[in-house]
Amino acid sequence: MIKRALPGHLISVACVLLAMTSSSAIAEKAPAAEVLLLPKFCWSQYMNNVKGPQYSIPGNLCGVGMNHYCPALLDLNRAMKSTGEIRRQHLVVAKRGIEYTLGWMKPYPNCPIRAQVESSQREVDSMLRIYSP
Repeated sequence: MIKRALPGHLISVACVLLAMTSSSAIAEKAPAAEVLLLPKFCWSQYMNNVKGPQYSIPGNLCGVGMNHYCPALLDLNRAMKSTGEIRRQHLVVAKRGIEYTLGWMKPYPNCPIRAQVESSQREVDSMLRIYSP
């Protein structure tokens, strides 16, 4: 029998999947495959077993209203996989969550995720122009 070592990133993904299946949802329930598509700073909203600053948005640098951004990203990702009215509904929900996040972020000009949130806003707005009647 030949033993092969798994690459480090595959082991990490396996550990995250295991943690996700054994943890309860914090924000909303989301399938592990969808959560893994989110930035790492979103993971603590969906998994109890992840620890460390890389797994959450720093409230002291961004404000307390950051909890809507990661669910907005879920809706943005779901919109990209949907069609018709369902796509538009996901985009509208994503837009609301991103606008809420940006509103709370205003007093924090040095928030490390600001550029990403603003980019998400442009992407959602662009998609809404394309896919709205």
